[in-house]
Amino acid sequence: MSIVSLEDILSYLDVTKGYFIITAANNIIKLKYDGGASTDIAAADSTYEGDDLASHLQTKIIAAFGVGTGTVTYSSITKKFTISVVSPHTIEYIHTGSDMGLTIGFNADHAAAQTITSNLAASDPSEMVEIIHNSVEDWVENYCNRKFEGQLHVKERYDGDNQDILYFKHYPVLVVNLDNLVWDSTGKTLTRNDGGSFIDDGFTAADKVLVQNSDSNSGLLTIATGGVAALALTFDDDIIEDADDDNIIISHMRELWVNDCKIDEDNYEVEKDNIYYTSGFYKGHGNIRMTYYAGYSSTNMPEDLKLAIKIIVKYIYDKRDSETFGMGSYKVGDVQVDSEGGVLKPSIIPKEASNILDKYVNWEIV
Repeated sequence: MSIVSLEDILSYLDVTKGYFIITAANNIIKLKYDGGASTDIAAADSTYEGDDLASHLQTKIIAAFGVGTGTVTYSSITKKFTISVVSPHTIEYIHTGSDMGLTIGFNADHAAAQTITSNLAASDPSEMVEIIHNSVEDWVENYCNRKFEGQLHVKERYDGDNQDILYFKHYPVLVVNLDNLVWDSTGKTLTRNDGGSFIDDGFTAADKVLVQNSDSNSGLLTIATGGVAALALTFDDDIIEDADDDNIIISHMRELWVNDCKIDEDNYEVEKDNIYYTSGFYKGHGNIRMTYYAGYSSTNMPEDLKLAIKIIVKYIYDKRDSETFGMGSYKVGDVQVDSEGGVLKPSIIPKEASNILDKYVNWEIV
């Protein structure tokens, strides 16, 4: 999973995935066969995958120079096109006038040889977008100092300072506070009647959820396979019918340790971004450990956060052919775009993106 899907990014950039687009502006390569006259090899205007374009060019070369005279291949590894002819014949590429040259990776003349291979890796633009996309998402999470994709954080350490509230390093933690529940010990179900939806809240099968404040049911319960419905959760674990169930908290918190003691779940309360412990978190370095599941699912990832990533990806993609565009260095793979720190800076990304990201920064309280 990612914060925003590659498909959404490509749609935002209006980039087609997996194809080479040939039009009247880039449909000619000039070749000489056995030192003969320069011949225009014209590809039909269309949209091709790499192998399909190679096959089409091969057909055109054979039509121009004779049966069995040429083969064209495309390597999905090197992203290069190779044109070969049968020995002792030769093929020569003429760059001037070959408007398809750069599209398929040829940027200079190639002397007559039995085999010629393009100089540059040539691939559909979606591959470059994917590299930028992955790098931007890593950068965004580093900038915001948190993970956005839902995941389990195991025994994460915090410093105690006699405070009664600790803020999670990663959030939101899935938490619902419910009243007037119905517990069914036979069906192992918990039914809500508050008009909400366990599906919309983000619960999924096999989740472990912490139940707090129930006199009869507390601790971790595992949701059964297929056990999530809008109004009911079905558990693998045994539950007890409980009429005294007001103010139940169900959360993705798993455990809390203070020093060497595991704290009973009745002694703390969980919110989406913090945990409250009535006795206070004793002073110490790394003496607090918490295990919890936090982050967004693919269906409830904030739309403005996804938009910010799309804006940054588009900004870098549009600038990818610039040498420096006002900075001392540029590198797509790890979003290195400045000469001072070697990383993308908020000061040089579009303001509308940085304004959004600032809402999601996990500011450290010192």
